[in-house]
Amino acid sequence: MNEKILLLGSNGRLAFFIRKIHPEVLGYDKDRVDISDKEQITNLIEKENPFLIINCAALTDLEYCEDNPEECWKVNALAVKYIAEAAKKINSKLIHFSSNAATNPVNEYGKAKLASESFVKEKGLVIRTDIYDAKTFIINKLLFTEEKINAYNDVFFNPIYMGTMAELIFKLKDKTGILNIVTKEKISFYEFALKICEIFDIDQSRVIPVKYNENQKVKRQKELYLKPDINISIDEDLRRFKDDFKR
Repeated sequence: MNEKILLLGSNGRLAFFIRKIHPEVLGYDKDRVDISDKEQITNLIEKENPFLIINCAALTDLEYCEDNPEECWKVNALAVKYIAEAAKKINSKLIHFSSNAATNPVNEYGKAKLASESFVKEKGLVIRTDIYDAKTFIINKLLFTEEKINAYNDVFFNPIYMGTMAELIFKLKDKTGILNIVTKEKISFYEFALKICEIFDIDQSRVIPVKYNENQKVKRQKELYLKPDINISIDEDLRRFKDDFKR
């Protein structure tokens, strides 16, 4: 039985957690394959012949994507089309990560992510999400510096820990279509930062609530909440994050 798993974007942060659970995965990052080169990615998938492809590869820097729209669309949309076509050819399942920015998108990143979903959802699984770990800006600043931080109190989302996501991928691998894999509560960035302070015993006065500035270089949605297809609370998820962090 073919149990080979191909992991694209294998040096990324989510991929790190996936490899902890399944160290046997075949990992390929941009140094080994250009996913936006149709011939390269098609040849790789045909050569490895995996039963499951997990695509974690993406350009996620919103400002970079806005300044480099052609590259953004090549990596975040067109490459996904090539991967999906090659997967279909060998009857391999594709799991692709999208974003809450793909709902009513207002920037190049979100628009490209929305386009990418159309190439996967019929035969594969699209996971819409917003993931965090210790390197996420708000968390990183609170845990590793003494600085005060600004956090939006009028931008709402429902993020999920990458460690939680990495486990859920394999439980959901037989699903098709689009799933929103996020925690269940709608909270602001400010409320999320306060929860981080609470769970790690950090002075909450370091978090300053601010309003979103509409005049920023890159437009962002203020409503990033996704109706969840799973039932995990943010408090439960953060406790798991803390447990993993302390190890």
